[in-house]
Amino acid sequence: MKRFTAALVATVVVISGVRAEDRTRSETREPATEKEFVAKAIACANHEIRLAELAKKQTKNADVIKFADTIITDHTAMRDKLNDRAKSMNVAIVEGEKAYGKEQQDQYNHLKTLTNAEFDKTYAKTMVENHEKAIKMAETWSTKATDKDLGTVSTDCVAKLKEHKKMAEDLKAKVG
Repeated sequence: MKRFTAALVATVVVISGVRAEDRTRSETREPATEKEFVAKAIACANHEIRLAELAKKQTKNADVIKFADTIITDHTAMRDKLNDRAKSMNVAIVEGEKAYGKEQQDQYNHLKTLTNAEFDKTYAKTMVENHEKAIKMAETWSTKATDKDLGTVSTDCVAKLKEHKKMAEDLKAKVG
């Protein structure tokens, strides 16, 4: 039992990024295990949802609002599928403020200071960049995953993330 408890604590620390230095390191490197991938993918989905909710508050641009609504709907669906995989894999998922890494929190804090056209431009650019990173990670795990269901979920995510990236690029072209 002690061995199991120690392993569980170690897993939670690695996956959740309890310490700030661990969180920063795990943010910048690719996940090494399926459990790390699931935890990171869920954190990314939550971050995109959080940014989209902010977008709806910070802009008056109908195109940005429509894009944000799509992100909220689609990333919630992706997150729910990933949460199902996390539960079956016994992955501890951190929620709330502690779930966001430094880079994610910095993005949010910066966007929160902007409004209207300035917000729209920065938000669209951020969405392109975030989706490029997410696509790379999901593509890797769509083929690397030994858990068949995780591979399927990852493949589904890739298609949706590519669609979002294209939408974000179109939005970026519209808003400057």
